[in-house]
Amino acid sequence: MRRYSSIKTDFLKNELWILSWGGASQRANIFPNGIDEKDRRAFRIEIKKTIFKIFDEFDTTEKISEDLLVEKILHLVKKFNNQKFNFNVGHSQKLITLLLKYYWCLGWLNNEPPHCPLDRIVLTEANIKEDGKTPSWTKMDSIEEYKKYIQKIKKVVGSKSIALWELEVFNRR
Repeated sequence: MRRYSSIKTDFLKNELWILSWGGASQRANIFPNGIDEKDRRAFRIEIKKTIFKIFDEFDTTEKISEDLLVEKILHLVKKFNNQKFNFNVGHSQKLITLLLKYYWCLGWLNNEPPHCPLDRIVLTEANIKEDGKTPSWTKMDSIEEYKKYIQKIKKVVGSKSIALWELEVFNRR
């Protein structure tokens, strides 16, 4: 990430945050009806601070392992899923992996991310079905469910990396 001045890096990080937050929160029902904008803003500010701390760790990590990624997904869920906010595994994985994807594409990571963002496109392309239909990533409540989908995707992509496969799938849309 050292290719840019700090003001440019901060700008890019903020823009990538906005894109990732939008991707993770769109139609995701994170905020209950009736919650005021002050509480929404406070939640977004706190989760943004936490994400940037996680990504500072990723910046100094030689390789982001699957175990480390899962640990960080669970960390966000434990910290932000409560009676006031519905922030589940689906939201957490989408936020972290989408931001990882952007950082990777910009060359800000040492290695490819171990996973890709799980969303409707990826689950459909991998032909993942639950009770005959594509599951909703916004309702993914358990890390076991997340890991199960990752294992199924690994079988679909074969020897290719999940991150590279997802870029190809996403770009073909």
